[in-house]
Order: sequence, then C-alpha cells, then structure tokens
Amino acid sequence: MVLYHGSGSARDGVRLIVDSFSEIEMAITKLFRFCLLLVGWCVCSTHAASEDRSDMNLVDEQPESIAQPYQPKPIPVEDDAFTRWDLRAMARAMYQRIMHDAYQEHGDRDPAWDEDVFALIDDMIDYKRPMWDGALERSELLERVRAVLSMGSRDPLLFYFLGMLLQDEEEWHESKTAYLSAAVEYERRNHPLFLRCLLAQRFQRLYGTHGTNHEVHREAWQRRLAEWLPDAMAQDIEGRSEWRIMADNWVHRWQFSQISDEMPVIMSRLRETPGIDPWFLDIAEGRWRMRQAWDARGSGWASTVTEEGWIEFAKQLAKARTHLTRAWETYPDDSLPAALMITVAMAGHAGPGETMRMWFDRAVSAQSDHRPSYTRLLQGMLPRWGGTPGGLLSFGLECYRTGRYDIGIPFQLFRAIQYIESDVPEHTYWEDPIVARALQNIFLNYIEEGWPLRRGEYAAYLVGTAWLSKDYALAQKRLDTYGDIVDEAILARHFSLDIPRLREKIALELHPVSDDIDAIQVLFEAGDIDRVNELVRATRAKYEPLPTLSEQRLRDYELRADWASRLQTGEWIDLPFEAGLPGWRIDAGTWDVRDDGSVKLSSSMRGAFLLWADSPGNQFEVSGEFELVSTRYDTSFNAGFSVGLQEAPYREHLQITAFRQQQHVRWGLGNRIRPESTLFRAPVERQMSFGFQVYPDHIVIRFGDREETVEFDDEFNLPAGERVFGIGGVYWYEEAKIIFRNLRMRLLLDDEQATPDQSTATSEK
Repeated sequence: MVLYHGSGSARDGVRLIVDSFSEIEMAITKLFRFCLLLVGWCVCSTHAASEDRSDMNLVDEQPESIAQPYQPKPIPVEDDAFTRWDLRAMARAMYQRIMHDAYQEHGDRDPAWDEDVFALIDDMIDYKRPMWDGALERSELLERVRAVLSMGSRDPLLFYFLGMLLQDEEEWHESKTAYLSAAVEYERRNHPLFLRCLLAQRFQRLYGTHGTNHEVHREAWQRRLAEWLPDAMAQDIEGRSEWRIMADNWVHRWQFSQISDEMPVIMSRLRETPGIDPWFLDIAEGRWRMRQAWDARGSGWASTVTEEGWIEFAKQLAKARTHLTRAWETYPDDSLPAALMITVAMAGHAGPGETMRMWFDRAVSAQSDHRPSYTRLLQGMLPRWGGTPGGLLSFGLECYRTGRYDIGIPFQLFRAIQYIESDVPEHTYWEDPIVARALQNIFLNYIEEGWPLRRGEYAAYLVGTAWLSKDYALAQKRLDTYGDIVDEAILARHFSLDIPRLREKIALELHPVSDDIDAIQVLFEAGDIDRVNELVRATRAKYEPLPTLSEQRLRDYELRADWASRLQTGEWIDLPFEAGLPGWRIDAGTWDVRDDGSVKLSSSMRGAFLLWADSPGNQFEVSGEFELVSTRYDTSFNAGFSVGLQEAPYREHLQITAFRQQQHVRWGLGNRIRPESTLFRAPVERQMSFGFQVYPDHIVIRFGDREETVEFDDEFNLPAGERVFGIGGVYWYEEAKIIFRNLRMRLLLDDEQATPDQSTATSEK
C-alpha cells in the first residue's frame, strides 16, 4: 500500500475530536445501521416460520428495554496473557505429534537415518513456524534433507520437506517433482490423510504461481483437498488445542484461499462426517453464513444493494450470529468466534446492545495480540462504517500506550493511520508532532526489543515514518544510523521509497531550491504555463550547481508544461522517455531509458506499471509499440496499457493486456486480471503496435491490425472525470522484460469519430 502525504497544514496536536461534518456523518450512518438492524430483525422473523428445524431460533427476540451503552475495557497487557506465541507453540506440538507418529508407524524406517528424520521433522516445523529465537537457514535444511535421501530413504515426509524448501527458493519444476514423489509414497505407505491435505495445499500454491496453463492442476488439487479435509480432521485431530488450530486454519487459510470453489460441497460433508468437533462446526457454519451474506449484499456501496440483497444479508448474518455466539459461549478462551462477530457487529447484526468493541474486548481477553481482531475492529471503525478518523487514531494511541512491543500491539497505531488515509485522504497525521514522536518511539523500541530477525523491517518503518513526518533532518539521521540494515522491500511497499532515491529527496528538501520547486508546482497546478517556464529558467540560473534530483524535478515540470501547451492544438505530440523519466511516475517494476529513447521494463512481483504524470482530459488517443523481450514463463508473457481516473488509486484502473501465448486481450484491475475477462481474440506478436481511444461511454482498443470497440458497462467501466493512462504488464514474478517505444498522444474533439483508415469492427463485451 502506498502512503500519500497530506496537505501539510499546521496542526496543534492530535485531533481526537472530529469536526462537525464528521459528527453529522457518523450520526446519519449510525441511524442508517440501526434501521438496517431493525429491518433485518423483522425480515428474519418473517422468514423463521419457513425455515427447517435446524435453523429455528436463529433470531433472538428483541429485549423490552435497551441496555446501557457498552464501556470498552483496557487491552490486556499482563505478562501471563495468552499470545500468538502460545498459539504457535500449540500448533508446533500438533504438527510434531502427527508427523512423529506418522513416521514412527508408517515411515521408511532405518537405524541409519531415523534419528536424522526425527530431528528434521522438528527443525522443519521450526522453519515454517519460527518462535522468538529465530529459525534455521533454508540452505542448511536443504542440504540435510538431500543427505538423508541420498542414503536411500524414500519417506514421503522427506520429499514433502524437499518440495517446500525448493518452492521457497522458487525452483518450481524441482519442487513439483519432489511433491509428486511425496504423493506417491503417502499413498503407498498409508500415511495419515491430514498429511496429504498439507501436500494438497502445497500443490495448490505451486500451481497458483506457476502460470495460467496450470489452472486445471490447481483446481484438481483443490477438489482433493476439499474431499479429504472432513475425514482427515475427524481421523487425525485430537484434543481441544488441536481443534483450535484447525479452526484458525479454516478461517484464515482454507475456506477462501484454498477451497473457496468447493465450499457448498464441503460444508455438507462437514455436517455429515462423524467426529467433527461441534465447536469447530459452529465456527465453519458461522464463517460460511457470513460469506453467503456478503455474496447476497455485494461489495458495493449501500445504495447499490437490492431489496432482496438486504433481506438475504440480514437472514444469513442472523444465522452466523447464532453459530458464532454459541461457539464463543462454548469456549470463551478462544478469540476466533469473537473476532468474526466484530464483522457481524460492524454490519449492524450483532445481538442487542452488542458492539464491535464488546466483541473485540472478548477476543483480546482470550488472546491479547489476536491480529485478525485488531484488523476487523480497524475496518469497522472506518468512516464508511460509521467511524471517524479521530476514533481510529484514539484506538491506535490506546494500542501504543500498552507498551507491549514483544507482541506487536503498539504497531496498530501505524496501521490505524494507514486506515485513516485509505478512507479519508485529507486526514493525515504523519506530520503531527505527537503522532510522529509516538511512531518513532514505537520503531526504536521494536529495533531494541522486537524479534531480532525483523530488525531490518523495523528500521524501514523508522526511516519511512521520519520521512512522512517531514522532519527531513531526522530522516537523514535515521538513514545514516540504520541505513545498512533497512529492509528495502518494506521501504518500497509501504512508503514507495528506495534508499538512493530517499537520500536524493532528503538532499532536495534540505536545499533552499525546494521552496522554488514548490512555487513552480503551485503555478503548474493553476495552469499558468508561461510562468512555470519562466520560473524554471530563473531557478536554474539562481542555483549552480543543482542537486541531481532538483534538476530532474525542474525538467519534469518543464516537459509537462510543454506537453500541456502543445496538446491544446489537437495535433499528435510525442511522449519521449528521458533519463529520470520526467513526465512519468513509476508504480511498479524497474524502468530503464535506453540510448534510442525507448524504455525497458523489468517486472516485479506486483507487475510493471509506468503512469503518465498528468491527465489529458476525458477524451484522448494514445499509440505506441511494445516488444516482448524475455520472460521466465511464456504462459503469462503480456503487455498493454491502463486507463483510470486521476483521483483514484492506480489499483482501481482498468488494465487492458494482450497475452502472447493465449493470443487474446484481457482486462483486470491493476495487477489482477479477472477470470473470464477476455475482451477479444487477436494475434499477439513479440513486437507490435498498440493504441487506444478513450470516450465517455466506450474505449477503442487496437493491437496490431486488430481493433475493437468495447462499450463500458456496470463492471468494465470508467466513471466520468479527468482520466490518466499508463503502460506496462501484469506479472506475479520478477524479471519479465519488455520495451516500449514511439509513444504519442492527442486530444479527441467531442464530435471526432474514428479516422477513415481505422477498422469499424466492434465487439461489445
């Protein structure tokens, strides 16, 4: 997630009291949620008579009197409070028991390697579920696994471990071979069904990151996992703590990421399988009903939901409440049902007098650092759900004041501010001195007291928040002190920074030229192009020499002013690529300008996207060429363009992409191509021209000689407004390489039609 700077206006301190508009908005939203709760209760009461006996009593009767408002409890911070480290120890014990027993009873036993295998089981569990003191190195474990296999062992656990380690090294083919050997040996030696479920999960993950041609294999392993899970749990899971681990896996891993397509079938099998813990079944039923409720409602704004959608939403959440409340009453020492009830309360369908904070307090009383509970409460406190920026910040500061750095609770202050900016961008607290000091204190404490293996991450947050506070001298100090250990992946992911660029930015902000550049920005945004060019020239003459980034910023405004001026003529203008990419913004991937004026990209795990810095309006045309150079997996070799609104996050832009192997053009949002999203079939060459024309109600897409007009509809749509565009490719791995060249653009007049030499072929999506 990219964090954006706010307006920079002065603040006297943390604003815990929201302005009158926010109070009015909160009051209206709370009234709306109360009305929804009342309607939902009435609807569910009407439907109760038609439900079968198993669904009776799912809606509680309304009380005659309204309970007193719930008073939040302090977050438990006692030294003996149950934490995720205790839960992780329970998970380790479960996997050790199952794997030790499996090898003892069914393994490929031999005195020559038995001791090594038992030790590897424990160390591989530590590798995947490391405790506070860290984990073993992958290379060492890989060497040990191969050593036992070279002695002649054919035990499936060893092949499974080998596949895991190779998969983590992105050695996809070798990993698949190891997993296939494990599958054969598991079947031959009659190992516990639960271990085959773990293998099925691994196959799914492997095929899910191995290209589109493997979708059939991924779906096959998903079906196997769904078929095996109920029997595996009934046969192999023992005791309260192990069912607790199973419920956690169900909610956070299996149900949505690994068996989502099979859920109707697997829910029926769970209900029918003897030996499934009733508490676990309540968790599964509650989560399933929540999913059905949101499927009925949809993910859009309240105004887009149909009357039938609201009815089904209320009905399913009432059932979810019954199952989850019963699960919590059965074992209140487990956080999971209470955490799920936070979301039910957020939607206005908890029991009478029950609030999100009540269920949060119940969840953290069972596990003080239960991360999903913090996430659900933060989501529920967003303004879109009736919360306020001040309320979110107040909760973040409450977490900070616990001082429990060892279990990560103070970090929720950082997340609270992220949530505020995601919903209300004009509210920014990074520059507030109280918040800035608190964040610096948090990450300094994490560096000293936190998990040693994550010191680089904490250093990245420390440097990044110092930068966002606009205390550039402090940012320079933090970078000088901790730059050697900063995790640059964290710096890029959360702050859109890298260390060399950050040093240049700090040097610019500490140089007096920064005031002149701010003045140029004001003129540019006001459209005073002549004054922009005049001040750029004066600034160059005023400072000699200029810091590198300062010169790049001046060239950026100079080039953008030139483009803005020439576009108004209605003629084609070239969009050249220059060193430093003035006029463009890198959103993902690495982009290098070549001597011939083209630009060569190298993808990251988030793809590769380059955005034009400004908006040409709402009706324009772009053309250019791309060359597909090299890739690790031909199955996803692609290139294309994106179009979106200037004020919307880039991830919401329409991404139009031509796939080389599939020979078709598909669409998605940001770096996510949607299923069944083919726009049209088209010949896709390694080197070809492309172009597009954007109109209010449709877009004309051209790849090579194939041109199609695609109408906007409810799903494939660009709302009215100032639009922007970008170029790039959709990837889930690094180092796919593509060249773009000869880009140009022009504005389209309101009454302008396609030129005579263009094809008139159209295809509605």
